[in-house]
Amino acid sequence: MRDLTPIQTLIAKFAPTGVQLVLTSQVPPGFTRSLGIENIFHQAETLRIIDAELRAFHPEYIAVGGEAKIGTHYANYLAAFHCPVLRMTWEEAEFSKIAVNMTLASQVDNANRLAAVAAKVGANWDVVCQALKLDSRIGGRSYLKPGRWQDSKHLLRDSVTLEELEGRCTSRTI
Repeated sequence: MRDLTPIQTLIAKFAPTGVQLVLTSQVPPGFTRSLGIENIFHQAETLRIIDAELRAFHPEYIAVGGEAKIGTHYANYLAAFHCPVLRMTWEEAEFSKIAVNMTLASQVDNANRLAAVAAKVGANWDVVCQALKLDSRIGGRSYLKPGRWQDSKHLLRDSVTLEELEGRCTSRTI
């Protein structure tokens, strides 16, 4: 289980000021609600190491979880990106990051499988990828490069979190 103490310490430091807080750190679903702070938002980030700066300045969307009305300063900040802002619950925003990362991890798993079979049948995986990237149902931004997604600490962290949530959800239904 991940140590969330540093995040809780920072939040405790700034929450009493009364300003709207925006939490962008990846936390498990239910974390933000458990804080008992009304004026806090969870903004799920979609960065990746390879192009973090580009994605930070030009996100495709911004997922914002929270129950309070977004204040003027935060609203202006969000509007500056000229992209859809998806308002949702804290849990939905927290889980959306996990869902995105696990979808990306499954794409890498699929690329590994397909590349291995391509090699067996004498097909060049890089050439096959050209067709996949041009197919609008898949696209040029898909994770088509074979590799170990488990080497990504972010994808691995979300995989562990998802497995923990699956266990928690299963135990509740029994």
